[in-house]
Amino acid sequence: MKRFQLFLTASLLLIATTASAQFSNTGASSSKSKSGSGLSMNTDPYTRIFVGYSPLELTQKASMPSREQKDDFKFKGITAGFVHGISLSNKLPFFVELGANLQYSARKDEESGEGYYDAWSWEEKYWFLSMNVPVNLSYKFTFADNKFGITPFIGLNFRANFTGEYNQTKEEGRWVDSCTRKLFDDSQDEMSISAWNHFQMGLNVGINLNYKNLSLGVQYTTDFMPIFKFNDGPDYEYKGKLGVTTLSLGFLF
Repeated sequence: MKRFQLFLTASLLLIATTASAQFSNTGASSSKSKSGSGLSMNTDPYTRIFVGYSPLELTQKASMPSREQKDDFKFKGITAGFVHGISLSNKLPFFVELGANLQYSARKDEESGEGYYDAWSWEEKYWFLSMNVPVNLSYKFTFADNKFGITPFIGLNFRANFTGEYNQTKEEGRWVDSCTRKLFDDSQDEMSISAWNHFQMGLNVGINLNYKNLSLGVQYTTDFMPIFKFNDGPDYEYKGKLGVTTLSLGFLF
């Protein structure tokens, strides 16, 4: 959370400082950039398609009568999608970004050892598929006749969780025990665990670095709404929230 707050503060300061400087130099404003290698102006709309690596951290908080326990579970992930920037002004390069991306996340834990009589092993797997719909406010800084660009952004993220699965397998000698449950299926209530939520809302903050038509991006998304929340008896509550870091490579047009 501290990393996200620092990222958010730095992005807002960058937008505010440079926007103020650029606003003071818009006497001869144009949607095209000024010649030269300095800061220039470009209010043309843009579209960015991208693929990325999106590691995810699920933070589970367990509230108990005498204490509160927090555990972090790390997932690997990949994502692919697009955003489209719609210009809000002819004098300043403010944009509303709308888009969509698919995200696949997975986690695997395993242990093994030697028991008193036989060897034993334990394996646990999670995976789920989601679609993110960002609604961001961005500011596009351009340099050197639009060859270079920096686009910080901040906004809301709407996540639809489509499907997912949990699988656990235990083995000891010839004895094997396994269980599987659908993460988002209300019809299954194994171990008194409720289905995970299909819909979540959160906050995006990030920045894209552009060179001609190529784009490198980094983004962090944190949730307002938990991905799961359930009670184990009257005094025990479990709640999980996601934090997603996305490193992406994109193409601008």
